Amino acid sequence: MFTLTVFSKDRALQLDLTLNSVKENLPFFDNIVVLYNISSPLFHKGYEILMKQHPDVKFIRQKGSIFRNVSSIIDDCGTEYFCMCTDDMIAYTSYRSSVNIHKAFQTPLPHEAGHTINIAVFSLRNGRNITKRNSAAVRSTMPDHMPLFLSDGDTDCIYWSWTSIPYGGYWGYPLSTDGHIYKTKTIGNVFEELVVLDKYYSMKGIPRAKSAWPQTPNVIESKMQRSIYDLETVCACPPRSCFVNSPNNRVQDVATNSHGDRYSYSQQDLNDKFLDGARIDLSKLHFGFIECPHTEIDILEGLV
Repeated sequence: MFTLTVFSKDRALQLDLTLNSVKENLPFFDNIVVLYNISSPLFHKGYEILMKQHPDVKFIRQKGSIFRNVSSIIDDCGTEYFCMCTDDMIAYTSYRSSVNIHKAFQTPLPHEAGHTINIAVFSLRNGRNITKRNSAAVRSTMPDHMPLFLSDGDTDCIYWSWTSIPYGGYWGYPLSTDGHIYKTKTIGNVFEELVVLDKYYSMKGIPRAKSAWPQTPNVIESKMQRSIYDLETVCACPPRSCFVNSPNNRVQDVATNSHGDRYSYSQQDLNDKFLDGARIDLSKLHFGFIECPHTEIDILEGLV
């Protein structure tokens, strides 16, 4: 019923933590796919080990267009709902009720002038605890724009209108690769258009202003915003967030995302530890009170 696609590059140790945390705390994902990329044979060895450790997970090597790769996963998944995340995300709290998520998508909500509306997204990174956002300018967090929550209903969810607050904060950003669940048909339509555009921009002779798109998850999220106004205006999430992104390192140069400000661990060092047999025990990590979906965790605190 639920597919999770995890983007990964050169981070076997962190991916192992992501997969174990999802299996522990979000067990309704009955179809998990890893779309991975590597920069050297040593990193590939880490993924070969992971494939044996997680035989229930499908591993696909990224080839050619990442947009086509994801579109093919969507077409083949056979589930009603589809979610994406990255390999530095951790499912740190439990939310086991797939029934509640299904009901949130299927139950029309009262809307303007007597009409009803269905949700566009069920976010696993949002919750009432999320009150801050990252500020690249000061490499810290700042208060986020909070929505006026709609009726909680009877589905153990909270609802809000993402159009009621400025675009760009965590509550006004419905198209994300960081733990947002979509109806598979909805996200499939988004990627169907992106595959066509990606192919067009990669053609020879296209003006420089329309040059080829970099093939990274960051660019996927950026290009997804083309479809933002095709979405319904209401989203839902659990009362408390389930996913946190711990940016301890960075594996791409397209977006200069803040990383390693508190706990900086290079992917090379982490891969060496993984190849030597080290793993991260989720139960030994301390998350404190998560107020921002991007919060660095001392992941080596759980090293065993």
